[in-house]
Amino acid sequence: MSGLSFLAPLAGLLGLLAIPLIVFYFLKLRRPRMLVPSLVLWQQVINDRRVNSPFQKFKRNLLLLVQLLVLALIVFAAMQPVLNASSTATEAIPVIIDCSASMAALDGPNGKSRLEVVKEEVRELIDGLAEGQQMTLIASGNSGRQLTPFTDDKRSLRDALDQLKPQAVASDPTDALRMAVGISRTVGNASISSVKFFSDGNIPGQIAVDLPFELSIRKVPKGGSNVGITSFNARPAGQSAWDVFLEVSASTEKPRPCRVRILQGDEPVHVEPIAPSAESPERITFRVTVDKDALLTAELELNGFDALGWDDRAWLTLTPPRPMTVWCPSSLDSYRQALRPIEGVEVYPSDGPSPATFDVLISDQEADDPREARVRLLLGRVPDELRDLLKPKEGLTSAVDWLRGDPLLTYVQLADTQISGPWELKEGVDDGAFEELGYEPIVFGERAPLILKRREGRELSYHFLFHTDQSTLPYRVGFPIMVANVINLARVEAEQSQAIAIHTGVLPDIETSPGEQIVIQNPDGKSRTKTANEDGILTGVPATEVGVYEMKFSDSEKRLGVSLLSQAETSFETVDRLQFREVGVDVSEEALEVERPLWPILAGVAFVLLCGEWWLFHRRPWQRGGA
Repeated sequence: MSGLSFLAPLAGLLGLLAIPLIVFYFLKLRRPRMLVPSLVLWQQVINDRRVNSPFQKFKRNLLLLVQLLVLALIVFAAMQPVLNASSTATEAIPVIIDCSASMAALDGPNGKSRLEVVKEEVRELIDGLAEGQQMTLIASGNSGRQLTPFTDDKRSLRDALDQLKPQAVASDPTDALRMAVGISRTVGNASISSVKFFSDGNIPGQIAVDLPFELSIRKVPKGGSNVGITSFNARPAGQSAWDVFLEVSASTEKPRPCRVRILQGDEPVHVEPIAPSAESPERITFRVTVDKDALLTAELELNGFDALGWDDRAWLTLTPPRPMTVWCPSSLDSYRQALRPIEGVEVYPSDGPSPATFDVLISDQEADDPREARVRLLLGRVPDELRDLLKPKEGLTSAVDWLRGDPLLTYVQLADTQISGPWELKEGVDDGAFEELGYEPIVFGERAPLILKRREGRELSYHFLFHTDQSTLPYRVGFPIMVANVINLARVEAEQSQAIAIHTGVLPDIETSPGEQIVIQNPDGKSRTKTANEDGILTGVPATEVGVYEMKFSDSEKRLGVSLLSQAETSFETVDRLQFREVGVDVSEEALEVERPLWPILAGVAFVLLCGEWWLFHRRPWQRGGA
């Protein structure tokens, strides 16, 4: 709430000093004695004094008035008046600063970035901290990061603010707001009544956070005209080619002419002029031939000002398309028949040699368990750790429910499927017992699950607790669809169904040897070493910079291009209202009120008046003579 308040109102009792000041002043007054040679003109003097009496009284008491004014200014300064005060003297103030990609956008040639504008306003907040108040700074990109603990040290707050830089990531303030909620419980005797959030408004409109405090959102003006790449992916086209798809968007309604250039290595493979706008993004499609791993680079060549440079380049890694390898024993003729019409599939065992690893393994034999495969369909066998949960049941059963959203069961209808040799749960066992062991039931029978799903590292397994040959499933339309789903799932696991450019944030999981140390060089040249886990997967590597990351393994090297690729960040889309779980908060374009302490001004004015009073009334005679 705007207005004037006092942080130390009890200091107003110092105003009682006016009483002894007035008393001493009148005690000091003396009736002046005057010697005159004649009384002829005395009547005229009396008449003049009667006419000028008000002015004479004012002149005679001017010193007292000045001293009272100086005292009043000192008292008001001691009470620490604050303008636009909305907080208490013991309040803790969390300040969240949006550091996503759009905050690096400039407002014009040689202009300021959005983050620089925010920094100027936050510095005013820091300078306006009153005695007893504390502040913490939280950076918000795609995650939250606390820059300082709660402190009243303005210097450390300014230093942390000066070091803050934007990140080439899409905005998601969820973690930052949750962090503010968490630290609000650790401020001791201080209180948090509101959190201040500075952004350009380029944030999601809905956030799943419960707010225990008031949220004030300041939206600074968005950046200038911008053009950027927002999508970059590809799909296989035959045995050696990819169809590549690229989308370019703009932040203005007026079309922005530019040119797209695609490089494969250092060689241009496609060049096309375009003119995207906010309402009509440009989409480009072309085909490239790949005979070995390749890194495509897309570049925008622009004429004129561009507010954001991070979205002008993008990278896409392509590998040569290859057939899916499937191990399926000859005894499973129904599966082999379903696999035959699917293109790009090699089924083993065959007349030739078999590969060391497979994309898909379909088997009902324990002897095949040691074979390595990304996707496994294990038929008619109960895993050893589940035998204590199940017991055999005579008769028939059928599927009563299934997870239709699972990739294996897409477009598969299991109703009225008859299954012999079913299992049932032992007494006291429920479906939660399977989940505790890492198995997810995806098809449910009358008395027990029928199909379980489990992921171990990079391996995905489907356990059929019945044999499909002892059911009516192979005779139904859904059976070949299910087999095709297995192949599609394997393509996804092998990254052969499509190639998608890597977004900033976190690098995708990388498969290598267990415990191997990988040296990763960032686009800025800095290196770091990461270690793969016991499953041979390198996971959770931050990638907040746009560019090419070089990874050095023990026996090979790999290059990954990381791109911004965010429609919201490129187009500078803004929201006017944020919807939380229970409340909505308006986004304001007006600057947040800054608490301005007035006591330095009052103290300065009092000092000037005090010097003036000394000059007029208390100078020594020799000083007056010198003047």
